[in-house]
Amino acid sequence: MTPRPVPILGALAADAGGSVAVMVAVTLPVLVGVSALAVESGLWFAERRTLQNAADAAALSGAMELTAGRRGTVQASALDDGSRNAAGAVFTVRTPPASGRHAGSTAAVEVTVSRSQTLLLASLFTGGMQVGARAVARAGSIGDACILALERVQSSTAEFTGSADITLTNCGVKANSSSAQALTVSGSSSLTAQFVETVGGYEVSGSGRLTADTAITNSTATADPYLSLPYPAAGGCTRSNYHQNGSDSLSPGIYCNGFELGAQARVSLAPGVYVIDGGSLKVNGGAQLSGTGVTIFLTGSAGNFAAVDINGGAQVALTAPGSGPYAGMLMMQDRNAPSGTDSKFNGGATMSLGGVLYFPGQQVDFRGNTANAGGCTRIVADTVTFSGDSALGNDCRSLGIAANGATAPRLVE
Repeated sequence: MTPRPVPILGALAADAGGSVAVMVAVTLPVLVGVSALAVESGLWFAERRTLQNAADAAALSGAMELTAGRRGTVQASALDDGSRNAAGAVFTVRTPPASGRHAGSTAAVEVTVSRSQTLLLASLFTGGMQVGARAVARAGSIGDACILALERVQSSTAEFTGSADITLTNCGVKANSSSAQALTVSGSSSLTAQFVETVGGYEVSGSGRLTADTAITNSTATADPYLSLPYPAAGGCTRSNYHQNGSDSLSPGIYCNGFELGAQARVSLAPGVYVIDGGSLKVNGGAQLSGTGVTIFLTGSAGNFAAVDINGGAQVALTAPGSGPYAGMLMMQDRNAPSGTDSKFNGGATMSLGGVLYFPGQQVDFRGNTANAGGCTRIVADTVTFSGDSALGNDCRSLGIAANGATAPRLVE
């Protein structure tokens, strides 16, 4: 019997040999492409982060120029900062922004950046790719400075040392010095503030602790806010060499060659301006000094300028006037007083000073305890040192003290 031949085409169709190789050949390019996209997408995300950081830095740099009033250098500053963070990228700087929530705002800077991304295996499946980012920064206030150190060059112009525990409520610290250590927190001291801002930098050493919502370096200096405030009118001495170790009630006037309270003194000051001409305002431990609506002006002549010397254990409760030419000014030192004359506030836990302590040419030392967290205490001095516990507040509305807000750019988009 002759075998029946099998059709060739049917045999080929029924043969399963080599099918896996065919499937691999067909799907391999897809698998390779998907793997390539997975790997390269990670690179794209990394590039996107790099560009976003560059856009953020450029926008902040431009907004810093706006903060300093240098509108003409916004673009150059932003481009310089951006290119240092993303060389070869294309930046566009707009002020005011052209889009977004802050479009049209003259206080804001918009930066967009893009850069071509070189493709590897993914180039088999897609053309070139542009990676981009956008940022908007705005100039604005970050709060008032309870402490302003005016000195422009030295280190530790705002110093927190020893075991001091300083808390500033709703305010911060500003140091005008260009030193890298303009503000220092050392020893086992602790500073808690809304912000710290320095023209130079700041340093935390030892077991010191700094807690601040915002820390700004390389800022612009803050002008002396009381530079144009006139001195009280001069005149003859109301009293000379005042020394009290008992109870007394005083009226405004000119007190020449010192004003000293002994350990048993209980002295109250009526509202008004008290001029201390020469000597010092000295309050010894155990003494009590109080007054509301008071301004104390410290002056003198060559070699005999008045300063403040409040010793440990003294109880001092003074508040500045809330209106008039010296609204908010509690103590004011003659601008002609030479440097090197320190004013020392070494009172006890009951020392409460409501108003501005203005010592433009001298160092102010807080070595004792100051408790005025719920009130208003502003210190404007050449340099300021804290080595004792202090709690200062910024509720200055009743004293007529203007805001002295520190300004800094912040990212808003």
